Amino acid sequence: MRSVLRARNKLVFEDIEFHVTRFVEPSQKELVRLIELAGGKVHSEKPDPKYLAQCIESEQPYIIISCENDARFLSYLAEAKLPIYNVDLVLFAMLRQVIEPLPQYRIPIPIVVKSHVFRQPPPYTAPSKEPVTSTASTPTPMEVSAN
Repeated sequence: MRSVLRARNKLVFEDIEFHVTRFVEPSQKELVRLIELAGGKVHSEKPDPKYLAQCIESEQPYIIISCENDARFLSYLAEAKLPIYNVDLVLFAMLRQVIEPLPQYRIPIPIVVKSHVFRQPPPYTAPSKEPVTSTASTPTPMEVSAN
C-alpha cells in the first residue's frame, strides 16, 4: 500500500542519472526502459570520471548498474570508490518505490593492475662457427658381414 502511495506522489528515479552496462540481466534495453518509466535518465556512454566528480560535488545522484561480467570495464572507477550496483537495486526500488543502496546490491570493481615491467626477449644466440660433422656412424664389423 505504501509503495502505491509513494508512486502516486513522485517517480522513484526522478532526477536521478544512471548508466547501465551491456550484459546485465534482464537485458540492458529492458532495464533502461524500466528506469526511464520511473523517471530516471540513462546515459548510454560510460561515465566520465570528471563528470562523476562533478555529480558528487553537486550531490546529483548518479547510479551505475552493472553485473560481475561487466565490472572489469569499470575498473577505471576503482580509485574513486564509487559504488557499482547490480540490477536488484533497480528492481527492488521499483517494487518498494524507494531506493535502498544496501551492501548486498553492490558489485566489487576489479582493480586492473598495469605492469610497468617489460619482459626482455630471449637473448640472441649466434650460430656456432665450428664445422658440422656428419652424424652418420661407420659400419660395425657385424653390419659389414651382413652385407
